Amino acid sequence: MMRSMLFSAAIAVLLSANGAEAVRSVLYPADWKPGFADAEGNWLPDFSYAGYHQGRKTLPASHKIFADVTRPPYLADPTGIREAAAAVQKALDEAGRAGGGVVYLPPGTYRLKFPEGADAALRIRHSKVILRGAGPEKTRLFLDETESRGKNMILVRPDADIWWFSEQPQFTTVTADLLRPTRDIPVASTEGFRAGDTVLLRNTVTEEFIAEHGMTGKWHPGDRQLRGVLLPRRITAVDAAKKVIRLDAPTFYEMKVRDRTRLSKIADRSLQEVGVEELSLGMRENPEIPDWTARDPVDTAFTKPENGAYHIHASAALRFMYCENGFIRHVNSYRPEGNRKIHIHSNGIRLDYSRQITVTGCDWHNPQYRGGGGNGYLYTLNCNDSVIRDSSTTNGRHNFDFQNMHTAGNVVYNCTIRNGAIPSDFHMYLSTGNLIDSVTCDGDYWECRFRPYGGKVMHGQGGAGNVFWNLRGERYPANRKFIVDSQQARRGMVIGTGGSAFKASWKSSGLRELIGRGDRLEPQSLWLDQVNRRDQREAAEDRKKQ
Repeated sequence: MMRSMLFSAAIAVLLSANGAEAVRSVLYPADWKPGFADAEGNWLPDFSYAGYHQGRKTLPASHKIFADVTRPPYLADPTGIREAAAAVQKALDEAGRAGGGVVYLPPGTYRLKFPEGADAALRIRHSKVILRGAGPEKTRLFLDETESRGKNMILVRPDADIWWFSEQPQFTTVTADLLRPTRDIPVASTEGFRAGDTVLLRNTVTEEFIAEHGMTGKWHPGDRQLRGVLLPRRITAVDAAKKVIRLDAPTFYEMKVRDRTRLSKIADRSLQEVGVEELSLGMRENPEIPDWTARDPVDTAFTKPENGAYHIHASAALRFMYCENGFIRHVNSYRPEGNRKIHIHSNGIRLDYSRQITVTGCDWHNPQYRGGGGNGYLYTLNCNDSVIRDSSTTNGRHNFDFQNMHTAGNVVYNCTIRNGAIPSDFHMYLSTGNLIDSVTCDGDYWECRFRPYGGKVMHGQGGAGNVFWNLRGERYPANRKFIVDSQQARRGMVIGTGGSAFKASWKSSGLRELIGRGDRLEPQSLWLDQVNRRDQREAAEDRKKQ
């Protein structure tokens, strides 16, 4: 709370010193509270619940070191001469079996290979395990492989899958449309649901839902990729008399009875309190791809074994799957010795089927393959309630990428995107209720629109109800004269742009305002201000209870 208060105070001083009058969005008056809407029914989600422990806890500053991997019995080689994956993996597994701890990599370069039959060079599979280096300029992990198709350099994932999308035997139907952000869910029955339970608030893609989002004849009920809007939550209270279940975070988009909206109870098997921090990742380049700067002219190149693209397709440097309350801190890419300009093969950081992850202070560059089929994305959000902040990315295919209907409530704050081959985007299947906040565009731009691409099921509408707040442009991309192209299916918001490149392209329903006036926008950060307001509300509620 203190950090956000200081931020707001600093902005107020800056505006006063410049003699400029602050401006506010019509959707965010000085007395804003969650659920406020304008006369047209537009409203801003409450993004204050995003990130590690919903921003209620700071990232761990220190943990007891379980193992220094260069010491016995592990003896990992920090010179890069001998392969180190086996030694580091042994330390990670033993830390997990012991209940958690830090696996520490002192300064040096650690050469990794894929173990036979493994889908990752390193795997964190237990809660409370943190892989820590001495800093991204001091500790480097080098993947000494030129083939990585479908594999990960570091994979953080439990052994048991948590399949969000299968129907659960225990559920209760929602009895009223959820048209504004809310944590209180009216249900047909509360039987079997208790505080602390993990649940999914979800709907089904119906013909009416499809029509409402302009996809009639292009999407169809039952299409496997269209799994509906889905929010993983924990129950904080159950009122059996009123038949209301309170969740630990609000909704971000309309969810209607018409679409069989329901609460399903699931087993809690996610990894908790996991982290990767203070190191850099690099990969040996594949010699069969001659020009790293170009998008593959044939987007199916990754399907043919004779092409270099085939051998590094769909790989990732660092991937979190089925995790909650985890973090990635000060993890960069780097160019290994002998590479031209290449840092990694394809994708950088991926957050999949996870919740409340914070990524902070990271810098990613130069994937080798930026062709079709999902390659060269440097930050991918396929998750809920997570934050990527104070980070940067350069030369990705999509520098940032949002995917799927279960991708909601995420925040990208105070980041810089540079020179994407194509825009940072909301890629497919209607991601809803996400925030792009105080982001700088340097030769790059954001896009949320209809995309007529994909396999058996068209990507279609990329998003609805997403908010672009206070974008700053330093330079337009070569082929565009705007920094955001918002053509959302419904309720798109572009509020405040600034800098020397400030124009916005707009064909959405919703709201566009304060274009070119972002330097005077109050507050400068929607997310930080909402966190501050939430903390103040909850402190006031606690005082009333005393």
